[in-house]
Amino acid sequence: MDEESSWRVLEQFLSGVMSSADFEQWLHSTPELESVLGARAYGDLLAFDFQQQDAAHELPKLVRSIYESARPARLARDRAFRIARELLSGSVPIHDGVRALAGLCMDGHDWVPGIFVNVQAEFDGIPRPEEYALWEPSALAAKLEEGRQITKLHQASILDAAREIIASYRKQYDS
Repeated sequence: MDEESSWRVLEQFLSGVMSSADFEQWLHSTPELESVLGARAYGDLLAFDFQQQDAAHELPKLVRSIYESARPARLARDRAFRIARELLSGSVPIHDGVRALAGLCMDGHDWVPGIFVNVQAEFDGIPRPEEYALWEPSALAAKLEEGRQITKLHQASILDAAREIIASYRKQYDS
């Protein structure tokens, strides 16, 4: 596993894409991580008690601390880069990518194109899968069709904005 892939896993854990159990398994099966993080940070992760009562709260704090120490102010950019690549590859649904990038933009990351916030506002009325059971079937079908139309209308602009994020990231970090 190369260095960037290792940081990507840490970012995915911090964004909630990866569970603590999966992170622990990855940590223990990736000895080359020590050369990426350094002996101290790697040792801190290995020594972490995943069974402790506050593990769900303490582990993200530790991982974020390691991330920010090694890659100051890069977490949001790394997250946006990953999500933009996922949008372009089709491995993340448009509405999920838009939601995540709009969140970064609204958190003050003004380098994220504003189109994500604008389109997210249109997606706000569309139910998420975990809400489907709360909807009457024909009303749900109508709302989901509305979501498909929003996606169709904005897809080209969203993908262009994703390309913009990727180009900016590569220019800044030469990846």
